[in-house]
Amino acid sequence: MSRRLFRSWGILSLAWLCLATSSVGDQLGDRFAQAAIAYDASEYAEAIRLYQQVQRDGFVSAELFYNLGNAWFRQGDVGQAVLHYKKALHLQPRNGDIRHNLAFVMNDAGALASELSWISRILRYVSMREWWALSIIFWWTTAIIACLALWKRWDFSWTWPLLLSLLLTVISLSGVAVWWGLTQRPEIVVIQSGQDALFAPLEGSTPHFALPKGSTARIESTTEGWYRVRVGDRDGWIRQSAAAPVRPVFQGQ
Repeated sequence: MSRRLFRSWGILSLAWLCLATSSVGDQLGDRFAQAAIAYDASEYAEAIRLYQQVQRDGFVSAELFYNLGNAWFRQGDVGQAVLHYKKALHLQPRNGDIRHNLAFVMNDAGALASELSWISRILRYVSMREWWALSIIFWWTTAIIACLALWKRWDFSWTWPLLLSLLLTVISLSGVAVWWGLTQRPEIVVIQSGQDALFAPLEGSTPHFALPKGSTARIESTTEGWYRVRVGDRDGWIRQSAAAPVRPVFQGQ
């Protein structure tokens, strides 16, 4: 009797979970559709509100951030547009539409862009999630090849497959490391107009160079209320309230 009750309770719980998940998915889909309708009707503030509600509900995707970037741009807010295009690009780094819109908005605003080394540019062409998946695949591939080689009695024929698998594992882990470094020392996007990078983290300090709204820079260090940022070979201080950090996220978070 107790087993029958337990089985019935489990089935009912599973059914409730499926219905709840379906209901949440339907609500997110409805908000997406409503936001798209508002955007097409040039009601950009309403579209932003609806997309932000989807994000607050815990859903993250490149499409969501891309749509937010478009809506903020139509609202005339370059800083928020760049911020959300960058978030979208972290999830889909090879997406041509995102790259095109980001470049257009930044060029149109005269915004500065943080520079990356050639190796970082290559490794960031694959998303953090993809590098994680590849590193797991190549790690297990290496382990399987090593076990097979030992089981079959090692000879020279196993060397090149093992070395290739090890190399691919190192490359994929390097990709993970690049994205992980970006979570620890992220880029910032300037979200307020009329900002200068200062020589010191003090109000009234001498300006070093201008940071137009929508500019991106790499955080070098922080102190109370300030970011020390670098753009190319120049660095300076900007108030934290004038900038927003962009850290990698996983789709679906």
